[in-house]
Order: sequence, then structure tokens, then C-alpha cells
Amino acid sequence: MKTLVIAEKPSVARDLAHVLRPGTRKSPDRLEAEDMVFTWALGHLLSLEDAEGYDPRYRVWRLEDLPIIPAEMKYSVYTVLSEDVERGDMFRSTQRQRQEEGFQVLFPPAQDPNKKESTDQLPSLHEGERVTIVQYDVHEGVTKPPVRYTEAALLGAMERAGKKIDDPALKDAMKTAGLGTAATRAAIIERLITVGYVKREKKQLVPTDKGKTLVTLVPDLLTQVTLTAQWEDGLRAVEEGRAAVQEFRQAIHGFTRDVVEQARSAPVNEFAVLDEEALYPCPLCASPLQKFSKGYRCTKQKDTQCAFILWTTIASKTLTPRQVQTLLTKGRTGTIRGFKSKAGKSFQAALVLENGTVRFDFDQESATAKKVPRKRKAPSTVTKKAGTKR
Repeated sequence: MKTLVIAEKPSVARDLAHVLRPGTRKSPDRLEAEDMVFTWALGHLLSLEDAEGYDPRYRVWRLEDLPIIPAEMKYSVYTVLSEDVERGDMFRSTQRQRQEEGFQVLFPPAQDPNKKESTDQLPSLHEGERVTIVQYDVHEGVTKPPVRYTEAALLGAMERAGKKIDDPALKDAMKTAGLGTAATRAAIIERLITVGYVKREKKQLVPTDKGKTLVTLVPDLLTQVTLTAQWEDGLRAVEEGRAAVQEFRQAIHGFTRDVVEQARSAPVNEFAVLDEEALYPCPLCASPLQKFSKGYRCTKQKDTQCAFILWTTIASKTLTPRQVQTLLTKGRTGTIRGFKSKAGKSFQAALVLENGTVRFDFDQESATAKKVPRKRKAPSTVTKKAGTKR
């Protein structure tokens, strides 16, 4: 017969197993040795009994009754009811029922008058039991996109990266890890901004077209925090003697080789479409334009019927969305500063779109730069009064 040890959470169970029975076999829901099994509850099954559990007169105790120190501590058990309904999707209802009100008889919890409290209790159901659906309601709602990260919020999300992992073992492995370390997380964010994957807009961090393209090209596993969790779990297994260092290293090397080979064999498409929405008409054939990582192209380019392309970076100057809109809709922009020649000299000019080709217009720039002649001051005159001597 094996001894069962129930811990509060997986990390506590691992610590107990590491001390009491090193080298235990790990399973998704337990750690097993020859004579002991370590598992966890992921929550409190017991709580300390309230004062009236020791003496009914303490249900309404007085100040002179304090301190209440029982000779032997008692525990109260909570009843947790749950039901799972699987019809293509899994629906789970969980309810925690308190058997005794305890001190809440005197100090009931504050209730929000605007919030309707449900008094319905889940029935005790058993596997195979047939039930009758009396009524159901379907409520239609609209979800909102998550707010964009600020640098402070992203640093916190990197530190608590394992919060949204469903696997309990991987989630516990990320509790003390996170993405990066306290010393490197800020540098990671700055690196993403430097290479152009993310840009700052006021206090928010916004992904660029280059960053969006990267996410669509790399394997899905590289974009998931579960990869870091798996590596952290593997490192912990090596630390606890449940896995060999060489095995973990070979797994990392194999994964890296697979990713590199996949990147080499994947066709490089610099025209990867980032926005399928028809933003503007093509100036040559009036077909919709599509936005890609480096500019805009005609949708008929796939059929080699139209070769129009508008690059959003011209002479080392990246055009703003408003400048692109003006160029495509009016055929001409105002004077734009910040262009650089091949010799590295800065210049300013207007852009003109003619027959699907963009050219510089220096006439507008020179016209505005002409100097306006200054008005000459009228010569000053001195009026001489009669009878005055020079």
C-alpha cells in the first residue's frame, strides 16, 4: 500500500517529493515513487472551523469571550459542485457552497445594490444521470479587442507570461520564470523597436507591418509562451534529476535545426499581403490596391496584368499614411522634407504620380523657396524750421 500525500499546489508537491522521495516519476496529475504518491488539490479543501464550531455560544460572542483558543483545532469542509456538459464544446459550471455562515452571521459581506445575486444552487449530478432541459437563453454580445500594451504593461505581462497557460504543470513551471529576466525584459522590448517590429505611439506599443509579417512567417510554436514553459519544465526536470542534460540539449538542437530548415525552404515573399481591404484604386487599371510590407500593389499583379507598385519608402524617406493617400487620390503631394540622395545629401521635393510612376518635382519646392524682395524704406526727411541756425 502506498502513502498518498496531497499538497496545496504542484510546486509544493514537487518540493515534498524532492525531499522525501528523490527521483519520483512524473505524471500530469501526480508524482509517484515506489511507496508514495504525491499529488495536489490546486486550492484549499479544508479551512479552519469558525468559533461556533467549538461552542454554540460563540455564534454571537462578546468581547469578554476573547481570546477564543480551542484545545484542539477543527476544520470545516467546503462542498464544491461542478457539472460538465459536452456537446461539441465543453461547458463547465462550478459552484462553491459554504456549509456554515460562521462570522458572516454578524458581519455579512457587502453587496452591490446594482448587482443581482443568483440564489440558484447546482444539483448533485452523477455520471449517466438523465436530466430535462426546462429553459435556456442565448445572449448575443460583441467582444472588444484587448487594449494595446504600454511598456509598463508589457513588462508585467512578460513577468506573468504563464498566467494564461491551461496546462497546470507548464503553468506552474512559469510561475518563477516568465519571459526573459528582470534585467533583460526592457532590453528585449527596446530591441523589437530598434529592428522595426514594434513602434511607439505616445504611450502605446503598436506592431508594425514588418512585425506582423514576421508573425505570419515563423512557426506557430515560436509565437506561443508554451514553448518557454516547456523549456523551463525541461530545465527543472534536469535540476531534479528526472532528465539528462544531454537529452534536453539534443531536443533544443533538434528544434533549432527544424526551424532553420523550415525557414530556408519557405519561399520568401516580400509582397506578403498584410491588409486585404481595398484601400485605394489602382491609378493604371482602377483595380483595388493591396497593402504589403513595403508598399501597395495592384491586385491584378498576381495575374501579371498590371505591374503597378508604390513603394512607401522613397530615397530613404518613409511616407506617412496621409502622404500616401494624397499621392494616390490627388496624384501630387506637397513639399516633403527628409529625402536623401545617393551621396547622402538631404533634399526636399514634392512627389508626382504620372502613368503609374512616381517622380520628384523640384519646381514646386523652388517656387516656394524664392525670396520675396524687401520693401525699401522711404528716405527720411528733415524739416527745417524758419529762423533756426545751423
